[in-house]
Amino acid sequence: MFHDILILFLAFIPSLFARNVDHTEFLQKYGYLPRGSNQVSSESLSEALKNMQRMAGLEETGELDERTKRMMERPRCGHPDVHEEKSSRGKRNTPPIFKWQDKTITYGCKSAGTSTRISLDDLRRTMHQAASQWSELADVEIVESSETNPMIQITAGRAMHYPCRVSFDRQTLAHAFFPPHGQIHINDNVNFVMTNYTERIGGNSLYSVVAHEMGHALGFSHSSDSESIMFAYDTPRKWKFTSEDKNMMRNYYGPKKSSTRSREEDNREDRERDERRKYEKEKEKEREKTREREHEKDDIRPDECRVENPIVVQYRGEYLVFKSQWVWRVSSDWKRLITKAVPIDQLFPGLPNPIDAAVSVGHHLWVFVGEKIHVIYGNRMAHAPLTLSNIGINEKYIDLAYEWHYFNPPAIYIWKGSRYWKLDEKMDHRRVDERYPKPIDLNWGRVPKGVNSAFTYQKEIHFIRRDQVYRMNSSRSVFDVADGYPQPFSSIFAFCPRNEKLTLNSSHYSKNYFSAVVLFTITILTSYF
Repeated sequence: MFHDILILFLAFIPSLFARNVDHTEFLQKYGYLPRGSNQVSSESLSEALKNMQRMAGLEETGELDERTKRMMERPRCGHPDVHEEKSSRGKRNTPPIFKWQDKTITYGCKSAGTSTRISLDDLRRTMHQAASQWSELADVEIVESSETNPMIQITAGRAMHYPCRVSFDRQTLAHAFFPPHGQIHINDNVNFVMTNYTERIGGNSLYSVVAHEMGHALGFSHSSDSESIMFAYDTPRKWKFTSEDKNMMRNYYGPKKSSTRSREEDNREDRERDERRKYEKEKEKEREKTREREHEKDDIRPDECRVENPIVVQYRGEYLVFKSQWVWRVSSDWKRLITKAVPIDQLFPGLPNPIDAAVSVGHHLWVFVGEKIHVIYGNRMAHAPLTLSNIGINEKYIDLAYEWHYFNPPAIYIWKGSRYWKLDEKMDHRRVDERYPKPIDLNWGRVPKGVNSAFTYQKEIHFIRRDQVYRMNSSRSVFDVADGYPQPFSSIFAFCPRNEKLTLNSSHYSKNYFSAVVLFTITILTSYF
């Protein structure tokens, strides 16, 4: 009874912290519906939602679905997405309506009387950095000026702030005005941090917000590209100018005379981005072919000592190894084969196969099959399957999942394509942390490409690619593959003939191995990952 009440309470927690957004008012505020209209037809509302979804990079359903509601609740810029002067479908690279005519654009910073969180020094330093970055893109100089009325003026204020008639709410990070007004207003109620990342630990990035608002002050509208600095919503990412941002700046203010190299770099970035997308599509096709081959081989029981791309997970004091429709159990020290391969539904009745990934979450086993997450307690289904969207991942399937025991409680990670997520332990791992997803290359760049699954043994993460195991060494300053790896997957098992066991009990795991260094590493990893 208590367990059921606890589950119900945990499911209710997200609604306690969600921003209370009036969805019609939201659509009016950001230009998708006319202001002051109390009655809106279903057709108008559907079209407005489609336009909003397009700008937010969502599927254009025209319905107020959960993904749309969550996006409406995210922190964002207060500048409208749609203006009377521009169609919501208009391209940002059409001839500009608002721009400065001078080749030198001046700006000034001042701390409003109500500002308590953001110092004048932080504003000046951040504005200088953003101005320098924008100036490098085109034939224009953006410089600080001590004059009374610079072209662009940045201030910080709370709630109702001069000279605006619009009060800051909890969702709005800042807003700005097109030329020739050039005002930038930062919401002093927001807990900003001085970092290049959006939504990092402890607050939103002042740098990314100021750079975004400066784009408005230069005359640019919002972009539907979630990677663009002009994307309206503050989503977790390390921001940088996209090729669209760079071309837009050059179209408005003219290219720099020495811009040939930068254009070549833009083209290179575009090619790399296309190659990544092509790689992910090919990987998805390969995955489907692999699943088809596995279905064809379902009747052939695998050799526990010779297997490619198995899915390994630690659960209830032992390890489970999944392959196709089969599963077998191995002792926690890898010395003993507890049971040979048996059909999955014999050990876990009702569990579909083949599976995509599996990970222990508390006392439960989460098994990922397509969009569904089957939660197992003991060897039975704990309740109806969850979906990836239930936990905040909008994908059709995942590539792998694992837990890392360096943290207490263990951190749980999920990978798909070039991104990864971390489950939020504060939400009892029922949702992903709002700061994710992040690029895999950001923190896991040394992991070999094309890995299929991952598991933890003696606190170290091991990745599997085909029949090879790669152990990662987290005791180093650089998170890298450990010395002596990769090794054949079969060499893990002491019960496999003519195989040497992995040196898991070597000096790498001695109890006296630089305890102070390990403690320091854990502290760094806790703040970094």
